[in-house]
Amino acid sequence: MRRRLAAIAFAAAALAACGGADAAHTPRITTPGPITTTAPPPLDGTRFDIAQHFWHDGFRVDLEAAEVWTSQTRFTNRLSYWLTLRGQFQNLGPDPAIFQPEMTVLFDGTELNTRQGDAPQVGAKASEPGELTFLVTEDFDFQQAELVVGASDENRARVPLGPAGAAVRLEPTQVSLDATGAIGSLEVFVTSAELRYDDPVGHTTANNGEMILQLSFDVFSRRDGVGRLSAEDFELVLADGSSIQPFDAVLESLAGSAEGITNEDFQVRFVIDEPAANADYALRITPDPSFVTDEGPTDVAISFTL
Repeated sequence: MRRRLAAIAFAAAALAACGGADAAHTPRITTPGPITTTAPPPLDGTRFDIAQHFWHDGFRVDLEAAEVWTSQTRFTNRLSYWLTLRGQFQNLGPDPAIFQPEMTVLFDGTELNTRQGDAPQVGAKASEPGELTFLVTEDFDFQQAELVVGASDENRARVPLGPAGAAVRLEPTQVSLDATGAIGSLEVFVTSAELRYDDPVGHTTANNGEMILQLSFDVFSRRDGVGRLSAEDFELVLADGSSIQPFDAVLESLAGSAEGITNEDFQVRFVIDEPAANADYALRITPDPSFVTDEGPTDVAISFTL
């Protein structure tokens, strides 16, 4: 019996070696399954109104609406989630500018500060529609999020995207003044003050705890001919008696005559600590000696309260 089995096995092996088997070789065929993509979640296409506004870097921005959308990579089908804010960007300054301070969307304690693109360039004293786009997360919920505008060492605007939360708009304040002082052949009429957190001229924003004070005034001159005041002629006297110089001024030529000529819309600007209510200040003016008499005072301090 063992000899027969061995002979059968030997014959089978020999037949195979000689190619005697006529069974066809069947290649392995793999059928690809269907190509799948990740279906965008309900977050995709979410649209909502904002109706919020704020000031920063010399712009007023009115946010009107927002949309959450997704993009998908071509090969990995990975989804990215984006938030686009749409609104009007009003340039308050004298030169064309782009609104581009540091910005982040704060959600669930995380700063989502990756942005795509910038707001449009806006002409001087003009307004343009524009968009701000941020990369957000899959679990993003606009009702619990806020837009934070400004660097950590600057005054920051904060705008809730949902119904909850209080906005920090950094709105400027206008104060009408009626303060007068006279020195030599000049009379100075301080007509208004503006307190703001940003600077439309330089498109910058003041540091935390500071504001920009702009004083507007008219000058009545009884000195014949054309003279000029300079920024160095002005100081702001603070409540503690110390004084600071202006960082900027708008001072055109000063026309005068024996009868007197009024020169309007002069301005000086100072960086001050954010004032308390009813804070007292004085604008001290020390003009060129040609405006004063030899026996008269050389300066005048014009007091006012904010």
